[in-house]
Amino acid sequence: MRRAGTHAGPGSLTSVSEAFIYGRRPVLEALSARGREIRRLWLAQGAHGAGLQEIVTLARQAGVPFRWVPHPHLDRFLRQHAGGLPSKSSGVLHTGSLVLGHHQGVIAEISPIAMQDLNEWLPQVRQSTNPVVLLLDELTSPDNLGHILRSAAGFGVQGVILPRWRSVGVTPTVMKISSGAAEHVSILSVTNLNQASDQLKEAGFWLIGADPTGRPCWTVDLRRPLALAIGSEGKGLRPSLKAHCDDLLGVPLPGKVASLNAATATAILLYEIHRQRTTSSQK
Repeated sequence: MRRAGTHAGPGSLTSVSEAFIYGRRPVLEALSARGREIRRLWLAQGAHGAGLQEIVTLARQAGVPFRWVPHPHLDRFLRQHAGGLPSKSSGVLHTGSLVLGHHQGVIAEISPIAMQDLNEWLPQVRQSTNPVVLLLDELTSPDNLGHILRSAAGFGVQGVILPRWRSVGVTPTVMKISSGAAEHVSILSVTNLNQASDQLKEAGFWLIGADPTGRPCWTVDLRRPLALAIGSEGKGLRPSLKAHCDDLLGVPLPGKVASLNAATATAILLYEIHRQRTTSSQK
């Protein structure tokens, strides 16, 4: 059944490509950013509440076709692509290495996110004052990557560098967890992180690695171009990348755990970088 004043939109939900995002905030961010082509939208019949009307308004303004479909159709789509649905209690489903957030009545087919080339991107970022770049060393958790991208966008990080292999990609689940933040930060794909770190150092970046044994982050002057390397879950930085680092920084913990997960450590380190750059003195 078609609602008055809406676009029916071409194609069925089952024919959507693998390039899709779901959830109200990720779709809103994609519509607002205008960085990627949104090809079509599916909205759950009877859905209402925060953000939905804004999605409809922005879709109409951008000429994005959309259609209203029964809520079970969206559920079925996610089952086909992720193997299940979130539990009612948590709103999150763990399916092996995949963490699936609820679609909230919205799914969008979208052009794939553009992975930038380091050689082409470096000359542009060097024009920024004290830029910050993240190197993510073989992260495999969509949850960690999603939260890191959100922190990166929030703190104005210029770029996030991912290895082409042995790493989680910017999947729809990552987009959902990041609440669409990946639309607001440059994401780069490289073949070799060690070579990428050398290129960054040659371009004037100071390469620091996040490590529990490193110097307390607040004792080091971070007001310079920085490349921050974050290790994988459970393993930390690979020895080869750690050897490339100019320094290692940590977050000393007074409690009963010895280390933080990758996303939490990244957020704290980015906050310390921001704190130093926005205050006149260091403690």
